[in-house]
Amino acid sequence: MKRSTLRKSNLPSYFSCALLCILAVSQNSSSLDAKSQSDTATFNASKIAGVEEAYLPKLFRSSHAANLLKLYNGDLLFWFSGTEEGQSKVAIVMSRLANSSRQWSQTIEIDHRAERSFQNPVAFQLPSGRIWLIHTSQPAGKGQANADVLYLTSDNFGRTWTNPRPLFKEPGSFVRQPPLLVSKNDWLLPIYYTPGLDITHGAELNYSAVEITSDAGKTWRECRIPDSNGLVQPDIVRFPDGRLLAFLRSRYADFVYKSTSTNGCDWTPPVATQLPNNNSSF
Repeated sequence: MKRSTLRKSNLPSYFSCALLCILAVSQNSSSLDAKSQSDTATFNASKIAGVEEAYLPKLFRSSHAANLLKLYNGDLLFWFSGTEEGQSKVAIVMSRLANSSRQWSQTIEIDHRAERSFQNPVAFQLPSGRIWLIHTSQPAGKGQANADVLYLTSDNFGRTWTNPRPLFKEPGSFVRQPPLLVSKNDWLLPIYYTPGLDITHGAELNYSAVEITSDAGKTWRECRIPDSNGLVQPDIVRFPDGRLLAFLRSRYADFVYKSTSTNGCDWTPPVATQLPNNNSSF
């Protein structure tokens, strides 16, 4: 299936590519020759006036969970790709669109491992130029209850990467949205847990939290969002006066929920907004 993406413009430095733009992936690689893949990776006029589109050649049959990051010298797009989400060797992959280019680069693997499934890549760049790439990791074919979170860094605009290291080892740890960088050393990273479903009582056990670091990622402390069972993938907005607002995805497929905080650790119980949500990230 083909999906379109908008031509790059003055994008914010880091943002989640969920409702703002749509991941563009080509048809199965086996159905497109190299020349066709190169042609579709170049921006051309779309059917929408004033909008250009391009398609990203994918390495595997399935691609998911894009996050677009604007670097100081260009744009990087991360997503995960493999045979099927949750299966072995599902990899974190990347394509680059340089500032002066009209064509996405060849898609390459950044991180993968046999018997593990990698997903939900989140990337952000620090004032120093270092890029952090955070993603989840789970045993292949065994669900998300034992997932953990890994991270890699790059000091050369994503051309080479460190080996993955554990960031959060608590079973069921998951990320989906980028951190809020309050200052050079103070970050708020939304996180959620996926222990599963209480089948006996029909209760949703997934819940959300915020990880806080004051030393640029060396140490973290966790603050749970109260009464957030069934509400996941929080995305945090900071107002000019310092107040914080988190929007949450609903596993109940009803509405977008919101929670507020003044310090990033003490959050109000989420309440439903009027915005419908079909259990999708945003």
